[in-house]
Amino acid sequence: MNIHQLYRVFYFLLIPISYLYQFLQNIHKAAYRYRIIKQKGFSKKIVSVGNLTVGGTGKTPFVIFLVNFLKRADKKIVVVSRGYKRKGKNRLVDIRDKGDEIESGDEPWLIGKRTAVPVVVSRDKKEGLSYAIEKYEPDIIILDDGFQSFSIERDVDILLLDASDNFMDSMVLPAGKLREPLDAIRRADIVVITRCNQAKDNQIRRIERLVRRYSSTIPLFLSFHNPLSFVKIPENETVNLSNLKRKRILSISSIGNNKSFLLTLKSSGLNVIHSESYLDHHSYSMRDIKRIKRLVDEHTIDAIVTTEKDLYSIKDYVTKLPVPLYSLPIELSLENEKRFKSLLKEKELI
Repeated sequence: MNIHQLYRVFYFLLIPISYLYQFLQNIHKAAYRYRIIKQKGFSKKIVSVGNLTVGGTGKTPFVIFLVNFLKRADKKIVVVSRGYKRKGKNRLVDIRDKGDEIESGDEPWLIGKRTAVPVVVSRDKKEGLSYAIEKYEPDIIILDDGFQSFSIERDVDILLLDASDNFMDSMVLPAGKLREPLDAIRRADIVVITRCNQAKDNQIRRIERLVRRYSSTIPLFLSFHNPLSFVKIPENETVNLSNLKRKRILSISSIGNNKSFLLTLKSSGLNVIHSESYLDHHSYSMRDIKRIKRLVDEHTIDAIVTTEKDLYSIKDYVTKLPVPLYSLPIELSLENEKRFKSLLKEKELI
């Protein structure tokens, strides 16, 4: 019995725990709302990017987009992240200073790789923010996964909602995937619906109606996940799609929305013979590599394609793979960037 089957068996037993979780969380939020517990304020502009669900909403591609967007406005940016499921035990890691990829975690590593800005990883986000301000004197700090960081004052809260995920019918943890109830949408300053090119129009409209149910004034944007060119690893050579279309492909991914990655590969015209999915932030081991080798033999695979984020963990095993490995970077684009820029000006971010 796998974890999903086990979850279905015990689902009804988890419902009371979900209500208890929600009750305790409401008390926690109220303590900050009514200033029983004071939030920590900082001297620099802080923009939080977060979501309402467990699992991927495209947060890392959006953080990369936002950092590069603000850089084009000549803003000095630092990203602060918790580095979920990172291997290192150090309380705080400065990726630029330490250069320690193993300790950073896959998402901070990818953000640093794609933006070339300082990324500070800290178990205590307040400590990470203080360090970032003292060390780099940025204009703006992007707080990665900060929507539930109630103890920290933010200038702007950007909430991401995944159009490819049916989160609207879910409960809060642990019976469902929601970190907090849907009415938390009211706290957002900006809402971005992600992966709109992987969802039907009626699903996107449904999410828009959900947002408007809680606020008629929150600025709402649509975004799209666009695949870039395939890259051969470890050579880092760009490869034409036509070269891969003739091959039998094994897809490997360990992101929050593995179905989204598989859909991207198939919509690109690749002949995906088999897909192997792991939980988000999976740390690959020799046991996984042996299984991958068996799948290559079993399905007569010509090439393996994985996500750019997965390279953080799997790149050390490239030489042990029996066929070539390729990654597919994803770039987020935003509908109506001109309006988004105007909104950031209103909020004095640019």
